[in-house]
Amino acid sequence: ILGHPELVNAPANARFLFECQFKFGGIRKDREAFPDPYHTYLGLASLCILSKNESNPPFPDDLDPRWNATSTTKGWIENHLHRPKE
Repeated sequence: ILGHPELVNAPANARFLFECQFKFGGIRKDREAFPDPYHTYLGLASLCILSKNESNPPFPDDLDPRWNATSTTKGWIENHLHRPKE
């Protein structure tokens, strides 16, 4: 799906995630489940990726799905961690 945004209904995805928010925090996998860190992270990551092309995204930094990190974090890792010499 990455690289093919036409295959994803971003507004429907966002509506579903907002419906799965728990009133005390977190995101559930469905409307009846309890929230957990895994689904909360995946929900926020999904919103971040799907809002990448919006003029006013909810997150200031985009998520690089290959790194599972923001672009800022990815840049820091690339600049500070070096590959061992072979």
